[in-house]
Amino acid sequence: MSKSLKITCITVGVIMIGIGITLLFINPMVVGTLPEGFVTPIVALQFIQNTNDLSNFFDIITVESIKRDLILGNQIDFAYMASYALFAMLCCGLMYLENRVKSLWLSIPIIALILVADVFENLYLFEILTINTYSNADLLLKQLHLFTWLKWGGLSALMLLFSVHFLQGSWAKVILGIILLSSFIIGGVAFYLGGIWCELLAINIMIGFTGLFIFSITWKPDSYRASDNSITE
Repeated sequence: MSKSLKITCITVGVIMIGIGITLLFINPMVVGTLPEGFVTPIVALQFIQNTNDLSNFFDIITVESIKRDLILGNQIDFAYMASYALFAMLCCGLMYLENRVKSLWLSIPIIALILVADVFENLYLFEILTINTYSNADLLLKQLHLFTWLKWGGLSALMLLFSVHFLQGSWAKVILGIILLSSFIIGGVAFYLGGIWCELLAINIMIGFTGLFIFSITWKPDSYRASDNSITE
């Protein structure tokens, strides 16, 4: 069972990374004026708070092409969110097999919250992408802001929960634990300061998932760890 869990986790991780790379090529990199502190259009769009910034975002001659790309990315993102949610649960399973700490299962409701929030975030983004005038989009932006922060806040909380496991391990695990912990810290700062801190939060969580993928590759079943321990003894 341990080996099959590891193989499944790695497989889902590869799918997650593959979809993520696909989204990097689909989502546009050139749009109108981004809000202050933002450099990545898709991240900026998720965190936009007012209609003026929204109008500036789409103030470009290729707006129709940009919207088509964003809608396509929005549709593919449903597969992406399913893959990262499943990957996170599988990683939780691998961690549980290492230390049998039941508190790790708190990640399940957190992942469920993240997934629901991401679905609603995508739905509101789609609504925004289908309108042509933005002066009356205040309510849409408020709802988008709520679910965007439920998603990113949930991801930060998940990283915090996972960090506890890694901070008690080897030096390599401690490094990953610090990266995961920093996601929670940056998330708190980003909530109050926004802008570049939201970009840093997105990058940090992406690095965290990459670290978890490496963890899944290097993870050893109980039998291998037991043999390693017997050799050292």
